[in-house]
Amino acid sequence: MNINYDYYRIFYFVAKYGNISQAAKLLLNNQPNLTRTIKNLESELNCTLFVRSRKGVELTPEGERECRSLVSYYLGNAAILAKPLKKHGIFFTGGENSPYLFARCPENAGSWDFFEHLLDTSGIVCTPGSGFGDCGESWFRLSAFGKRKTVTEAAERLDRFFDRI
Repeated sequence: MNINYDYYRIFYFVAKYGNISQAAKLLLNNQPNLTRTIKNLESELNCTLFVRSRKGVELTPEGERECRSLVSYYLGNAAILAKPLKKHGIFFTGGENSPYLFARCPENAGSWDFFEHLLDTSGIVCTPGSGFGDCGESWFRLSAFGKRKTVTEAAERLDRFFDRI
């Protein structure tokens, strides 16, 4: 079975927020698209993932199992991304209970400068920490949302990037 990765990403956010409209806002999408995506995923999996009500959505037992599996998958991706950071002594937090890793930019580089250098030299997109406010300056965020093959390739590129600096 080859299910569209975006279905799982949307499922994750709907499950996290318990509300399709909130998830749609966060994902810069709309409620009808997310509802259609969830129905498509349920059809592909041949199960009901959510119980819907006017207050939002709740996971069914099948939905809870699928969500645990998905979270485990993303945390596995986070562990893959953490390896080159650990290897090169880059301080970071996260990745154990969330699919995001927040890391210090090497040599106190500015977060936008680091973003551009990482993108230009390694083809890796991170989120500059300054996008989260002044306290995020000199930090960057990596996301573990992705296919295992893509995340593994990004971790290998990240390792080579840190080898060069």
